[in-house]
Amino acid sequence: MEWPYISFYLGEKPAAKSPEGRFCGRIKKGKFFIYMECKKEQNLKNCPCTYPECSRKGICCECLRYHLAKNQLPACCFSPEAEKTYDRSFEKFIEDTKAV
Repeated sequence: MEWPYISFYLGEKPAAKSPEGRFCGRIKKGKFFIYMECKKEQNLKNCPCTYPECSRKGICCECLRYHLAKNQLPACCFSPEAEKTYDRSFEKFIEDTKAV
C-alpha cells in the first residue's frame, strides 16, 4: 500500500495504517472504503477550534463526522467571533455568513 495516496478497496477490510503507523480511518461510501494518511500535525496549524476539551483537534475527518452527526458544522466554517460562541448550528452559520 502506498501512502499518502488514497487507495480503494472492495468489500470489508479492517482499517489500515501507513508505514509510520498513522491513519485517518475509513469512510464508508457504498462498498468502497477510502484510506488516507492523517496529517494531524499539519491540520493543527490551521484548526480554529477554541473548545478546550476537544479531542478531535487536527483530525478533520473525525471532527466533521462528529459535528454532522449532531446537525452541526465544525469550527472551521465560522468566523473567529462566531466560533467563540461554540454555537455550531446551521442557523448560526447562515447568520455568520450574512454578517460578512
